[in-house]
Amino acid sequence: MIAAGGLSWPKLVVGAPGQDAKALLESVVRRYASIRSYQDSGTVTQYDGRESPYRIDFANAYKSPSLFRFAFAAPHPYPPLHNYVIHYVLGFDGSAAYFRMKPPDQPQTKEASQNVGLAIAKGTGISSGAAHTISRLLLPDVGGLSILDLVDVRATEDATIAGVQCLSVTAQHPRGAGEWKLWIEKDTLLIRRMTVRHDPNSASFAEEVHEHIRIDGPIDDRQFSVEA
Repeated sequence: MIAAGGLSWPKLVVGAPGQDAKALLESVVRRYASIRSYQDSGTVTQYDGRESPYRIDFANAYKSPSLFRFAFAAPHPYPPLHNYVIHYVLGFDGSAAYFRMKPPDQPQTKEASQNVGLAIAKGTGISSGAAHTISRLLLPDVGGLSILDLVDVRATEDATIAGVQCLSVTAQHPRGAGEWKLWIEKDTLLIRRMTVRHDPNSASFAEEVHEHIRIDGPIDDRQFSVEA
């Protein structure tokens, strides 16, 4: 057993394809539900055969039970204009959900959201899905596709990512909207990498990477302010 913050969970080893892969995803969901605080930084990169892939940088922050902040920088999608970057921040500060946008050389705009789920939904497409990935695991009020909704889940080869041993699984979208592959840190059951390929006949895919992950440490509540 592995313990953290007084909680424990089983250390899984995935066996034959399909045998334990679904159980692994279930353990991942339980693991995130046990986390009291979470911080990371990462990237989403869209590969479509161009010389200059499209990349978004992001950072997650969470403090139980409901404080959340997701910040990301989205360049213009047209490659010659990639240096035109819009900065976004969305989340819940303890009293209200918010969505903030700051284009270059323009004033920032702020708007309140009815709830954090709607703020995340607004940022999901712009962030190439990254706003939803971790928030869906940490916040019960966030809806949308869960990794437990994926079908045909199969164990694939292990891998080492940034010196960390990871298990991996592949799965299909329940409505036939592509293939997911997740790399899960073996000792902590945290997601380190994910790729999504919507069209199996296309070379295009998105790769989401989570780095500098910190869990169950102290976080100042002021970090979740819309003005932070």
